[in-house]
Amino acid sequence: MLVLRLLTLVFMVFISGCEDETSSTESASSLTTVTMRVTSSSNENTRVKVNLYTNDYVDGFLPVEESVRLEEGDELTVTANSITKKLTKNNSQSNLAYTAELELGASLTEYAIHYNRPSRSEVLESRVTSPPSLSINTPIENDTFSLNDTFDISWFPVVENSQVCLCVSTGCFDDELASNEKCDCTVADDGAHTVQMTELFQDSRYSLISALSCSVDIALSRTSSGTISEVFRGGDIMSTQVRSVKVNFTM
Repeated sequence: MLVLRLLTLVFMVFISGCEDETSSTESASSLTTVTMRVTSSSNENTRVKVNLYTNDYVDGFLPVEESVRLEEGDELTVTANSITKKLTKNNSQSNLAYTAELELGASLTEYAIHYNRPSRSEVLESRVTSPPSLSINTPIENDTFSLNDTFDISWFPVVENSQVCLCVSTGCFDDELASNEKCDCTVADDGAHTVQMTELFQDSRYSLISALSCSVDIALSRTSSGTISEVFRGGDIMSTQVRSVKVNFTM
């Protein structure tokens, strides 16, 4: 009987289809998990995104993750270079998030994200310092290659004894892929890396979508981690410097 009850509850959660939300007024900070992301796509643009989660329990014992909705004066702010902005609710995400855009993004910028809770007399501070920024030297925007060409990706400056993440995304293939993006986060941060498109996608025999040409987005990134408030139940805060370029491939 207990097994049947559990299966019924799991099915109820599965068919609910969307993530539940709960008010911040009903969620203690010590029971809240956070995901904080600071992403700089240039020296003049940084996006801050925060997700807050807590657990509810179906029928008293089956945990279900819920997004925390800020209410009654609770708010999130981010401060960097003496500039403070309030994060606003973003309904375009698959789950509830709070975001802000900052017109900055240089290397080694410190970001402080505050979870202000006046009704509980709490101000929870989390901090992260952005990693060194980088610039892609080659290829340049709209360079054209053959799909079978080997080409070099070069960037500057380098960080010794470190690694960068190289991600390539494309619409060149018409198969139903789990993702049209391939990433390698073990690339040595030495300023140069050689790649070939067919090698990047060699693990499957994809069908080319066109006999003419297609575009490919290449992104290089560095990531650093920071420290969240010790009051939170768990989570993390990370900062990423990412630069990208679009190139074209002929078939």
